[in-house]
Amino acid sequence: MKISCVERASDVTSTTGDGSQDSSSELDDADSYCTSKKMADPICLQLPDVKYLHSRAIILLQQYFWILWKRYRCVTRSWKTLVSQLLLPAVFVAGGMSIALPSMIYSASPPLEMSTFQFVNLSTPNKSSTVYYSNEDFYETPYNDSCYVNTSSMVTSLYGVPGIGSDCLVANLSDTWLDANWPPNKPFLDQIVNASMLIDNCKWRLDFGENFKAKQLREFLLPDYLPPTAKRPEENYYPNCWCERRGSALFCSQPPRENRNHRTLVSGDELFDLTGLPFRDYIVNTANDFDLRFGGFSVGFEKKNVPVGYGVNVSSNLRLLAVRHLSKVWFNNRAFHAMPIFLNMHNNALLRAALRSNGDFNTVNPGAFGITLINHPMEGSTEVISVAKMMQSNDVLIAVFLVVGMSFVPASFVYFLVSERASLSLHIQWMAGLSSIIYWIANLTWDLLNYCLPVAVCTFIIWIFNIPLYTRAENLGGVVVLLLMYGLSTTPLVYLMSFCFDEPSNAYIAMIILNLFTGICTCFTSYLLQVIDQMASLA
Repeated sequence: MKISCVERASDVTSTTGDGSQDSSSELDDADSYCTSKKMADPICLQLPDVKYLHSRAIILLQQYFWILWKRYRCVTRSWKTLVSQLLLPAVFVAGGMSIALPSMIYSASPPLEMSTFQFVNLSTPNKSSTVYYSNEDFYETPYNDSCYVNTSSMVTSLYGVPGIGSDCLVANLSDTWLDANWPPNKPFLDQIVNASMLIDNCKWRLDFGENFKAKQLREFLLPDYLPPTAKRPEENYYPNCWCERRGSALFCSQPPRENRNHRTLVSGDELFDLTGLPFRDYIVNTANDFDLRFGGFSVGFEKKNVPVGYGVNVSSNLRLLAVRHLSKVWFNNRAFHAMPIFLNMHNNALLRAALRSNGDFNTVNPGAFGITLINHPMEGSTEVISVAKMMQSNDVLIAVFLVVGMSFVPASFVYFLVSERASLSLHIQWMAGLSSIIYWIANLTWDLLNYCLPVAVCTFIIWIFNIPLYTRAENLGGVVVLLLMYGLSTTPLVYLMSFCFDEPSNAYIAMIILNLFTGICTCFTSYLLQVIDQMASLA
C-alpha cells in the first residue's frame, strides 16, 4: 500500500491493488505518517482527529439533539410566540369556564311564603286575583257525624274578616266581635274594622294600599244574592262558546253576559260564588274574561258507593279506608304553585269552620287562626338543578371555547416549518447531511412537548374554577387526556398541510381557520346526535 501526500488533506488517498480507494485505510496510514513526522508536515495539521469520528447512530442522535436545541433557541429569541401559545388558550378556556361559573354558584333559595298575593300584577294594582267556589250541598243535608264540617260554614268563613288564606288574620284572639256572621255579634255590625286590628302582613295586600278605607263589620256578612230556595238561572252568567275550524278556534256570543255576583275581600281577592251553575262550562267559557283567575274549590260532593254514616261512632281507623264527603280543589298550572296555594285556601276555610262549630273556641275568634303555606327548598336541590341546567345548556358552549382556545396552538407550529422551507434553510441543512427523518421527528417531538405547556395551563385554569363536572377525580384525567389527544391528532395534520403554503403568515391563518371549522363542526355534530338520540320523534 502506497501513501501519497498532497498539499490538501482532502487529497490524501490510499490505493489498493485493484485500483479502488479505501478511506479508512487512508486515514489510518495518514495518522501513522503524521505520528512519525511528529506533526512537522503542514498537511498533518489539516487531517481530522480519528478518535472524534462516531458511528451513524451517534451522528443521528447528535442531529436530533441539535434540532431540538435550535428550536429552543428560536423560542427564546422570539418569546412572543410562546406567550401567544400560552395566553390565547388560557383566555378562551377561562371564558368557557366562566360560562358555567354562574350556574355553579350555589345559593340556597330563601323560604317562600305562598298565597294568592303572588298572582297579583303589581304593574296594574287595580286588577286583583280572582278566586271562585261552589257549594254542591247548598241545601245542607243533615248528618249525625261529629267529625263532619258543614259546607255552609266553610263558605261563610270565606266572607269573614280574614278572607281567604292567612295573610290578613285577626291580630287579637279575644276580638270575638270581629266575626260578623256569628249571631251574638249582631250588636257590633256598625263597628269599624281598620288595618290595626289585623296582622302586619295584611298591609301588603292590595286592599291595604293608599286608598284603603275602613269598613263596617256588616260588610263582612254572608251575601244573600238569591233566596236559598230559588233556582239560579244558569244561562245569565256566562257567554255561549263553541269551537269551529276543526277545533282550532273558539267563538263566544257577543256581547258577553253579565258576570256572576262577587265580592272584594279584605285581602284584595275577588271571590265569585258559582253555586248552582254548570261549573265546568262557566270556567271554560269565561277563561278570556279573567286574566288572574288561577283556581278555587268546590265542596259538598258525596261518594255514592260509600254508605251513609260510614265510620260514624266506630273506630276512626275506618275513615282511613274510605270517605263519603269530598271536596275538589281547582287550579290552573299556568300559575306557579297554584295547586298548593288553593289547597291551602280550602284548608283554611275548613279550619275556621271547624273552630266555629266547636264550643270550646267560643271565647276566641276563628279568624285569628290560619295555616301559612311556606315552601322550603329541598337541601341541595339548587346544586342539582344548577348542574343539570349547565349540562343541558352550557356544555356545547364550553366545548366550543375549549376547541377555539386549543386550535391556536397546533396552528402556530406550521409557521416555523413553512418559514424554514421558504427561506431555503431546510435545503441547506439537507445538503450538509441532515437526515430528513431526523428533521421531522425532532420537530414533531418539540411541537408535542411544546403543546403540553398550554395543556398544563388550561388544566390549571379548569382546576381553579373547580367545576365538579370537570374537576372530579374521575373526570379531570379524562379532560387532560382529551386535550392531549386533540393536539396529537391535529399536529400531524398541520405538518401535512405545511407543504401547501409558501408564506408562513398565510399558513398560520389558514390552519387556524381549518382547526376552528373542524373543531366547532364536530362539537355541534356530536351535540345534534345526542339531541336526536334523546328525542325519539326526531330520530
